Amino acid sequence: MERLASRVFQDGRHAFFVDCGLSYQGEPIRAVGNLHHLEGKEVVALADGNVVRGLIVSDGEVKLPRMASIVHVGLPYLSKIESLPLSFGAQTTGGAAPGRPKQITGVTMKVQETRGLWAGSDADHLDEYKQRSMEGWGEPVRLTTGVISHRIRGSWRPESTVLIQQRDPLPMTILTLTPETIIP
Repeated sequence: MERLASRVFQDGRHAFFVDCGLSYQGEPIRAVGNLHHLEGKEVVALADGNVVRGLIVSDGEVKLPRMASIVHVGLPYLSKIESLPLSFGAQTTGGAAPGRPKQITGVTMKVQETRGLWAGSDADHLDEYKQRSMEGWGEPVRLTTGVISHRIRGSWRPESTVLIQQRDPLPMTILTLTPETIIP
């Protein structure tokens, strides 16, 4: 029986966001074993807080590109949020905005312990939110709590939405989402 991991963790290195996964914590290792249940599958790992993609389980183990002491390995999954189409009154001579073309140019979000977001107007126009700041080389990017803003490449559409994805085994908690729009 699979047990869900806690959503409470000390830092990004302890975040467990994989399916059918296992964790290791101890002396630094390069190979993670006991993965026979994922034999032949492509898995993803969070090794000391750094994302490692494209690992294939062979003989019940995967080989990491570098030594790590806190590792979570499992099947990747995609988390996504899509807003409802924007519909609000416009303060223009045209009146209400439903059905009128609009362009989303950005999004402001309040997030909690989040890292690795992709945002855009649709699945074909997603861009990664870059949040690396003062971390040293090889150190994982810190989790962000607070208000972040992200520019969006959008097109003029009557049914404009915001799409946000988490593609990596990292936490994503969005508390508020405010799109920035242009309405002619």
